[in-house]
Amino acid sequence: MRRTYYLIRRGGFWYYRLNRESGLVKSDEVTWHTTGCESRKDAESFLEDLLADGRNPATPAKNQSFLQYSAPFFLWDRCPHIRRLLEEGKSFTRRHARIQRQRLEKHILSDPFVNKRLPEITRADVLDLRSRLLAKNAPATANKALGVVKVIFREALYREEINRDPTTGVGRVKYHKEERGVLRRRSCAGCSLTAATAPGGTFGTLPASTWPP
Repeated sequence: MRRTYYLIRRGGFWYYRLNRESGLVKSDEVTWHTTGCESRKDAESFLEDLLADGRNPATPAKNQSFLQYSAPFFLWDRCPHIRRLLEEGKSFTRRHARIQRQRLEKHILSDPFVNKRLPEITRADVLDLRSRLLAKNAPATANKALGVVKVIFREALYREEINRDPTTGVGRVKYHKEERGVLRRRSCAGCSLTAATAPGGTFGTLPASTWPP
C-alpha cells in the first residue's frame, strides 16, 4: 500500500502533496505545500501527526481553530514564523523558540480559547483570555504568555491568512515591580544579631542601633 502523501525537497525544505489514500482529497493533489521542515524525518513526523487528526494539513487558516493553526509554532523545523525570520537574515535562537513553545503549551493550549476558529476570535476573546491568565499567574507571566498569542496572530496576518488581528490594541498589564532596597533598622526590629568566633578574632554584624534609619 502506497503512502498517503508524496515528499520532495526544494530549497532546503521538504514539501508534500496528498493522494487519494489519505482520505482527505478526492484525487491526487497537484499543488505542493511546505512542511517547514529541513529534514525528511521531521517532515514525515509532521505529516503523520497532522493526518492522525483526520484533517488536511493544507486546510486554509480560516477553517482552522487556533489550536490547529498554532501546532507548528516555535518548533524549530516547523515554525513558519521562525523560518521567515531566518530567511530574511534576522535573529531567532533555538533557546528563545523553546521558551516560547513552553509558554504556548503551558498557558495557552489548555484554555478553551484555542478551540475557536481563527476568523471567529474577537478582541473580547483575547481580553477574556488575558483575564484568565491573570487569575492563575503573575502579571509578568500573563504578559509573556499573551505575547506568544500576539506573535501567532501577527504572523497569520502578515501571511494574509487572516483579514484582521484580534490582539491589536490589547496592551500589556501594568504592574508595580518592587526593587530590593537597603535593609533598614525598622525592618529588623526584634532581630537576634550574633557574632561568630573566627581564628584570630571575632566577626559579626554591627548592632541594629547603628544602622541608618
